[in-house]
Amino acid sequence: MAKDDISFSKNEREFKFGSKCIGISSNKTKFNFRVACIVERDGQVLLHKQKKDDFWNLIGGRLKYCETCEEAIRRELKEEIGCECKSAKILRVCENFFEFKGTRFHEMLVIFGIELLGDIKKENIEEKIEIKWFSKQELESIKIKPEFAKKMMLEKEEHLGWLVNDEIRSFVSLFGVKSKKCGFLFFGRKIFSACKKKGRALCAAPFVFQITVQNCCSCRRYRY
Repeated sequence: MAKDDISFSKNEREFKFGSKCIGISSNKTKFNFRVACIVERDGQVLLHKQKKDDFWNLIGGRLKYCETCEEAIRRELKEEIGCECKSAKILRVCENFFEFKGTRFHEMLVIFGIELLGDIKKENIEEKIEIKWFSKQELESIKIKPEFAKKMMLEKEEHLGWLVNDEIRSFVSLFGVKSKKCGFLFFGRKIFSACKKKGRALCAAPFVFQITVQNCCSCRRYRY
């Protein structure tokens, strides 16, 4: 292991179930594992923000140790707006790279589509946040972070996809799923996709991993 690699001490490994949120800091860089959700009702989308911030974002937060992504998003909804959800469907898995208040973030973000049970009561909303329902037309004119979340809400893409959002190096890569049986191979920043009946890694080189899905890939890269 290199000198500057991040590792855990013995004490840090001895955590209690659900006791701490997952996050690793090193100098001015931080790794987060987060969940977020798109909540729609009657053609409107629910967003929230910290009262001190000038931008809106999806409801969510960091996972706790030994917590599944679905458990985390259900907990966050309960904590922030006092609501249960009827269903939770994964829409995107995202590698998110951005800078905020002088810190560079490397974030794994899982985004769900959520259907709420019941109405939101004002007294149940977490004190430090503000929530608001927006129409699709209103979304165009407000500041939302991460920016790709606005595109997701406007286009309402239903298929599961893997997205790389790099605001530091200014690109977005989306690996969606469209037709039948495909595996994705990722090698660093290069993407290999191959349609096949059985998923199998074609190379044992470092940083190669595979995600096998039921549909075929539709890969798009955007620069801004």
